[in-house]
Amino acid sequence: MYNKLSIETSKQESELGLTAEESFKEINFPKNRYQNVLPYDQNRVLLNNVQEGNTNFLNASPLLVPFANRDYILTQGPLETTAEDFWQMVWEQNSRIIVMLNNIMEKGSIKYGFFCC
Repeated sequence: MYNKLSIETSKQESELGLTAEESFKEINFPKNRYQNVLPYDQNRVLLNNVQEGNTNFLNASPLLVPFANRDYILTQGPLETTAEDFWQMVWEQNSRIIVMLNNIMEKGSIKYGFFCC
């Protein structure tokens, strides 16, 4: 099933001209928790007010759901090195609710050291 989904995804990416070049840049690549789950350049959340020497890259994509009249941001759980970027995104995007849909443990370690209400 995974291989079939991967093939279909690659086909759609090609047909739609979707790229993830920003994700592979040397400065941005370490900001990705998983190397096979990347935001498309054409549809990603950009950080504002970026300090000199940093980038506006964050592994996060907007998801608009018109029939529900809701907007979401899909993102990987922040790494220690991207936690500040995560909270900056939450602030800049005026996020009101944060939902974590995953296991707290990853490879025997706690995935996140902070939670917010």
